Amino acid sequence: MSAMSVKAFDGQQLDIDIQSTLWQTFHRQILPIKYAEELKLIITSLTFFLATKRSKTGTSTYGSRLTGCEYRTTKLPLYVATILGDYLAKQFSSSFSHQTNCFKVLKIIDKLSSLWEFSTFLQFVAGSQTYLSTWHKILSIQCQQTNFSEFYGGTVYASQDFSNKQLLWNAILEILNTESIGAILLTKLEKQNLLTNHSTSTKTCPNCNEYPINPTSISCCKSTYCYICFLRVLKSSQCKSCKSTTTLQGTLIYSLKTEESTLLENHQ
Repeated sequence: MSAMSVKAFDGQQLDIDIQSTLWQTFHRQILPIKYAEELKLIITSLTFFLATKRSKTGTSTYGSRLTGCEYRTTKLPLYVATILGDYLAKQFSSSFSHQTNCFKVLKIIDKLSSLWEFSTFLQFVAGSQTYLSTWHKILSIQCQQTNFSEFYGGTVYASQDFSNKQLLWNAILEILNTESIGAILLTKLEKQNLLTNHSTSTKTCPNCNEYPINPTSISCCKSTYCYICFLRVLKSSQCKSCKSTTTLQGTLIYSLKTEESTLLENHQ
């Protein structure tokens, strides 16, 4: 799709939005019961003629001026292609739709016109022709690009900039959220593990989780290791109980052995 096609569609949509807004405001305040379609035609026609301007190179509507394009024609043909043509076609179709003989013919004409409209749309999007609709093609109203519209360019760039900032912000929040949750869970697990190790440090070895053989008390958290397990801790330079990496020292204790010997003597 060419840049001119995008600008033409944007300009057409802006004109439709303005006309629709004015009609809805009028309809909400006045609430006409009869001749609603005729009143709508009058309001949209007044909006068109007041907002359309003629220049040396062509005619531009309010929406087309904002997007930077115009039409190679005068006001009247453009009015027929934009507003009056669709109104007349709708009135013609509604007038003969109640007649059984004409209904089938109107249905065939409607399908053919829809196919023609779709074909014209594809040609305009592909850039092979410069006719915005079938009415523009019938009246030979070509669309052409004018000077760059600062308003349109600013609007497009502002929208892109906002979208990029929003995507970046969402990515940052997702990263922070993931990192924070991971850090919180890791901290909780470490605290739980630390409490568990401290609560059982006097009964089991933090490395092998067995009854300490040749019990050795480590200097950092006073946990009791097997002597062999204590040597492994010294080799890894990190306490299994409190995760300390400071200078590790151990002291052989015999309280556990003494308690065991006392129990054996009493048993004998």
